[in-house]
Amino acid sequence: MFMEIEKKFSFTSQIHPLDGFLMIRENLGLRNGRFVENTDTYYDIGDSLAQKRMQIRKRNVAGKTEFTVKIPVLDGDITKRIEKNFDSLTDSLLFLKKECGMENICLEEKVVLNTSRIVYDYLYQGGVFEVCFDQTVGIKEDKKYLPVYMVEIEYKEGKKDALYQLSQLLFQYPFIQECFFSKKEMVEKQVEAGREMKLLRKKEK
Repeated sequence: MFMEIEKKFSFTSQIHPLDGFLMIRENLGLRNGRFVENTDTYYDIGDSLAQKRMQIRKRNVAGKTEFTVKIPVLDGDITKRIEKNFDSLTDSLLFLKKECGMENICLEEKVVLNTSRIVYDYLYQGGVFEVCFDQTVGIKEDKKYLPVYMVEIEYKEGKKDALYQLSQLLFQYPFIQECFFSKKEMVEKQVEAGREMKLLRKKEK
């Protein structure tokens, strides 16, 4: 079990995200990025995990399957989260039962995210980070939603204060804003907006 410490950033409408990616990459001097594709399936128990901003995720990447439970360290804040990885969904549920007292767990598949990301190792002000450029397509009930673009900076080691300093550096770009939602939550907002649009269309008929 370890603590994930990261900042997430999204793009304003001032620029296409891919152009923003290129500008940030060049200005930070990022080199030798690794291209990664993964498929994430998220589960919940009704919406009880979402209400606490907890997550159960199954990740398929490079032929390997891994289950992860994420729990915010601070109430409602996803900057710092406890992560625990498991080999099976059953072990994930046992962990939730033991650590969170959750009983009678019956999981539902909520959403699938297909993410393409480029990962860079970056040393800044005495801190070691992973800087990731993500393009994520959400799938719900076989429907694909518009891509979600995000920059993630994850602290790995060294000076933790450098995360704040690096964040301030990104804020110099007028097209960057801090994002307080996970990719899963952003896709779920798209799903909910689609449902509301369907209801409006029905009312108009």
